[in-house]
Amino acid sequence: MKKQSKNMSDPEVSKVEEAMKNFKSELVRFLQKHYYWDKHEAQTIYHDACLLVLQQLKKGSLQEINKAYLLKTCKNIGANAYRKGLREKKQFLAYWIETSKAYLDTLYKNYGVSVFEPEEHLEVHARKALRAFSMLDEKCQQIIQLKYVNGHSHKAIANQSVHINTADSAKTTLNRCLKYWRNLNNKITS
Repeated sequence: MKKQSKNMSDPEVSKVEEAMKNFKSELVRFLQKHYYWDKHEAQTIYHDACLLVLQQLKKGSLQEINKAYLLKTCKNIGANAYRKGLREKKQFLAYWIETSKAYLDTLYKNYGVSVFEPEEHLEVHARKALRAFSMLDEKCQQIIQLKYVNGHSHKAIANQSVHINTADSAKTTLNRCLKYWRNLNNKITS
């Protein structure tokens, strides 16, 4: 790594690099556990936070690096990314509902077929659960569907998934996804 600033000497740069390496695994695990980011996403957030901190060190607005400040930066970047993803999923859900209603109207007009429309007939808690499910990432949606809709075993899920290698990891991932789904469901107001 080249010098980050005219004010930083080679030992200081080495110290910053070493501190960031020491914090990496702990902060990535923290992001995965508390914010449900997968490992790749958590590492990306961590690296973005490191770049911001290095910029602040270079400018001189930050004198030293510490774990608490780096963690706070990771949290802020992760929260912003989460909110952006949530907005995109809500927009997609609104588009999906509009498209499915148009499809049902077309079926009725063209063929006289009236299809049960679940969105209007479900109870409040079921609508909340569906809304929370739609906010899950694709990997979680897929593993829950494979287990509970298609009735696959953990071993079969591991064989079908690119991200999961063993039955134990399928079980762990499924439990993590279900926990995340429950948390989202609890946060949604009807």
